[in-house]
Amino acid sequence: MKAEQYKLRLRILSGVVILLLSVLLIRLAVLQLFYNDLYQTQAKENSIRLVSVKAPRGEIYTRDGETLASNKLVYTLNLSSLESNQDEEVIERLVQLLNKHYPEITVESINEKIELQKFRLYEPVTIIRDIPWELVVHIEENRSIYQGVMITVEPLRSYPQGELAGHLLGYIHSINPQELSAESGKEYTLNSLIGKSGIEKSYERYLRGKDGARRIEVDARNVPIPVQEQITLEPEPGYNLYLSIDMKLQKVLDQSMSQVLTTLQGSYPKAKVGSAVVMNVKTGEILAMTSMPPINPDDWKGNLASSKVDYYYPQGK
Repeated sequence: MKAEQYKLRLRILSGVVILLLSVLLIRLAVLQLFYNDLYQTQAKENSIRLVSVKAPRGEIYTRDGETLASNKLVYTLNLSSLESNQDEEVIERLVQLLNKHYPEITVESINEKIELQKFRLYEPVTIIRDIPWELVVHIEENRSIYQGVMITVEPLRSYPQGELAGHLLGYIHSINPQELSAESGKEYTLNSLIGKSGIEKSYERYLRGKDGARRIEVDARNVPIPVQEQITLEPEPGYNLYLSIDMKLQKVLDQSMSQVLTTLQGSYPKAKVGSAVVMNVKTGEILAMTSMPPINPDDWKGNLASSKVDYYYPQGK
């Protein structure tokens, strides 16, 4: 009697197992036959991310066509997502390499940038722009020990006249979190450069252009997969800007103001600050404008070099 009950229970249990397996197999077959394309498409879309391609800023000219601000293509060093057990080691190695050229780059400064961008892990973090060719070669030749380090080419602001009309032009610099929040919806990222003062700031909306985009594929951890990238949206350059400034007059005004201050310092050593404007009184056009001490907008495009800190932020002088 007990043996028969045991066999009956075994048959019932086997039947239940077979029924469950049949349901699972039927469900799997339905998914494979009818939903395969749908889920493949969704999986592909989930793994594709758009990363910005920098647009060149509009150029700035004097009334007579002399270039005050242009762009040049430079090598930019970026850091993509790293394995947790590798990131500190790679960052420390990178800082040692960069220290000869950029002593202001530290492990702390890099980690701060990574932390600010933690919600966009697939977007590479820009560490420094306009690195010399020798660093590019070293990194590419030692790719195995610089995993996650990317070298890209992008347009960067250039000021061919140096300090001439520096205050008037202003400068660009990395956007900060507060500015990014205020400019939400305008397609800025934490890697963006933005006008901070002068013409660069006042005409930011016209000069900045519109960044493009490229498609990258990422894995489940948002780490980019090394496949061929595709440009899906070409960047649009910013608008060029022509000022009423006369180049020859601007040079004369800068030189004259410098000479006047030098003369005054003979009797008044602290006479280091001055400004002047030349205006067409009939039209209101500004023909020349200067302020002393001068600034070189090129100094502010990236991390302010240690050698420039004392000049722009004098202590007790």
